[in-house]
Amino acid sequence: MDTGNKAEHRIQNTKRRAQREKLKTLVFYITDNGLKLSQRLKKLYPDIQILKFKQEMVSELWDKSRGIIFIMAAGIVVRTLATLIKDKKT
Repeated sequence: MDTGNKAEHRIQNTKRRAQREKLKTLVFYITDNGLKLSQRLKKLYPDIQILKFKQEMVSELWDKSRGIIFIMAAGIVVRTLATLIKDKKT
């Protein structure tokens, strides 16, 4: 399975899991330190789901989760969300 297919497979699995579990909050990280911080958050909030950041996954799960936490540089988050935000209320 090539890298593109693996990424698509992970996205599809996450989408199915989100539908089954009715996810409340997602935590996206990029670095190893981001993962460590995510795991600390999970101890406090066990219902969150931790995911390695992929822009496509954010787009796919944007409307399926109650909240999203990004542990990464703000510029990455702004560029990712800019395409998803329609107005200040959505």
